[in-house]
Amino acid sequence: MSVHNPDRREETRPARAGDLRCMFYNIYGYGDNPAQKVFPGPMALRQENQARCIARYEPDLLGLQEYDKQYRAGMAPLLSALGYVEAPLDREGHCVYPAPAGKNCEPLFYRPDRLELLCSGGELYPDTVEVEGVPVFGNNGKSKSLTWAVFAERKTGRRFIAVCTHFMWSAPELTPAQAEAVRVDNAARLLRRIGEIRALQPEYAGLPAVMGGDLNCVPDSPTFRALAQSMTWCYDAATGRRDNLGCPGYATYDGDAGAYVRWGTPAEGKSVIDYIWVQSPQGGLAVRNYFTVTDREALLSSDHCPKVADLIL
Repeated sequence: MSVHNPDRREETRPARAGDLRCMFYNIYGYGDNPAQKVFPGPMALRQENQARCIARYEPDLLGLQEYDKQYRAGMAPLLSALGYVEAPLDREGHCVYPAPAGKNCEPLFYRPDRLELLCSGGELYPDTVEVEGVPVFGNNGKSKSLTWAVFAERKTGRRFIAVCTHFMWSAPELTPAQAEAVRVDNAARLLRRIGEIRALQPEYAGLPAVMGGDLNCVPDSPTFRALAQSMTWCYDAATGRRDNLGCPGYATYDGDAGAYVRWGTPAEGKSVIDYIWVQSPQGGLAVRNYFTVTDREALLSSDHCPKVADLIL
């Protein structure tokens, strides 16, 4: 059992030279939504904490979930100041947002001094999915999607595929089994997209892939098993540091004090729904470390903590 103290920062040992450090992070945490009576804290403070956390761990590749248009307005300048560039999803550089609300987006950011972007794209998951012959609502108000990119390490030229995603959660009109079936469909579409990326060019065939995000499923679930048929969870592959922590819950904002005063700590084991996975059909990819960031800034910023993996291509 791991013990976590939010007054102590996690070890911030940098990735070893030659490692590819990846971070995947569901960042929204409700922001300034006045309807949230328990967690109404200022979005700007959450974003500043998240930027500090990202800067401390210095990922080469950063995948975010729930990066909606409102959140982008404040967070994009912070990420740019840290040296990150967003992978475009079409030739005009647009991201995938459903019309008209723009509730969600799962972008990929990268450090151009370390990685060269070769191509990228993205897509929304379908609005409805057929489950046992019956069409069911399957995309949480058109808010779930994936973003993909092909990168080359600048020093070595080694190429890899990256995918950031957010799977279906639930909906009042769905049974738990139907929601799970939609997530299984999400997983199948994601795996199919990775195969299609490898078919784009002959030199992409067999490229290793790293995928991460909020999958809304636990390890003992059909969705997890569908992914595990052809991908490897970094927790199982890590040869060094590793943990299997779940979500901590939101922090509490004290309006009189003007600060977050109470927060949770991640739970061990079965509550995990955020993951990083790898796939290497021709070998050539290993996982050195896999861990959850539980620094104070992370626990004060969102209902999810960042997942980090140090990969060796």
